[in-house]
Amino acid sequence: MFCFPACLHRWYARPLVVLMLLASPALPTVFAVEWVEVVRTLESAVPRLAITYPGGEQGSCSAVIINAKKGYALTAGHCTKIPNATFAFADQRVLVVKTDAKLDLSLLSFAPKHGWTQLKLAKATPPAGAPALLAGYAFGAEQLYVQAGIVANPLEKYDGQLILNIEVIAGDSGGPVVNAAGELIGVTVQAWFAPPAQLTCAIPVEGVRGFVAEYLP
Repeated sequence: MFCFPACLHRWYARPLVVLMLLASPALPTVFAVEWVEVVRTLESAVPRLAITYPGGEQGSCSAVIINAKKGYALTAGHCTKIPNATFAFADQRVLVVKTDAKLDLSLLSFAPKHGWTQLKLAKATPPAGAPALLAGYAFGAEQLYVQAGIVANPLEKYDGQLILNIEVIAGDSGGPVVNAAGELIGVTVQAWFAPPAQLTCAIPVEGVRGFVAEYLP
């Protein structure tokens, strides 16, 4: 079994041709959830984090806004662990406020912009079997993509991560995982991979809240 981050760096950059999401008949409760309205709220709260390397090459991750009024967002820590790189949401410069290497989270600051919204943090991580939705800029695409699944293990005993039965894709790192109410339950950081099986690993909302408590609305 391999464990790898879900960021899209320069050596992985490829044009996006087609992304197909296959619904598994084994998860009827997941696809019975009405995700359309939830996805609409994500579109203005999940920016694409563009990464520019010192040599000018490009990469990308995803991010999630936690305070739109004051300009704070989260992404995966490994997305910002690049010496002398610069970061942006579209054409707007983004700064790294702090990083927790153990949690693999980075707090970002940006100039608030009209039209951007924030995600509310859920009160707690949902139990195993609960529906969940992952959002991110898969393969570095300019448009947001979503995938639905279930919580496989709410707090994995070795490192306390939220484990999801959702296939993560390069470029999804730093994006949100939400519940059926559209509340943030985790931030995507990596995947467990043993071909052909894959599980997504996310930092659960309890860890997120502890990391950004003073920056929340």
